[in-house]
Amino acid sequence: LGYNVIGYRRIMTAVRRFHPDFIYDRYNAYSTGAVNAARRAGIPLLLEVNAPVAHERCVEEHLRLKFPWLAKPYERKILSQADRIFAVSTPLKKHLVEVIGIDAGKIVVLPNGADPEVFVPGVGGAEVRHRYGIADRIVIGFVGILRPWHGVDLLLEAFRSVRFTCRTAHLLIVGDGPMEQQLESQAA
Repeated sequence: LGYNVIGYRRIMTAVRRFHPDFIYDRYNAYSTGAVNAARRAGIPLLLEVNAPVAHERCVEEHLRLKFPWLAKPYERKILSQADRIFAVSTPLKKHLVEVIGIDAGKIVVLPNGADPEVFVPGVGGAEVRHRYGIADRIVIGFVGILRPWHGVDLLLEAFRSVRFTCRTAHLLIVGDGPMEQQLESQAA
């Protein structure tokens, strides 16, 4: 909350110096600096939203917020004042619309992904495949923080069915997080 003053001042300094056409911010709990600067400067705020932050930070033990009762009103205010919101998934957009009450028309689903022109499938994976003993396997993977809404538990469940029909399939999960122990137990 205290950083909002510093963040706002830094953004306004950058706005005066660079005269941007818009401000692009990655949403985080209580972070009003960008929205306030955009309003003050009269330019649009484009907001990247990667998770239901108020919800996750109020329910996940290791991420607990101070003043959790403020998180949801702050989130609603920040998201409502953004001119465009980029959500990383359709379920996240649904949460923003149905739970928080954000206008669906200003939300664009822009999934996380890789540029196939830069990250070409089939190039350069031999060393890693050899290291993990999966050189001749079809690899299905997940890379990220192991949180409930990422659905890695569903991936594990689905993969069990895949293995019955494709014995060369291999599931590779890279990451850690609050669901790590649960997923290890499920995988075992």
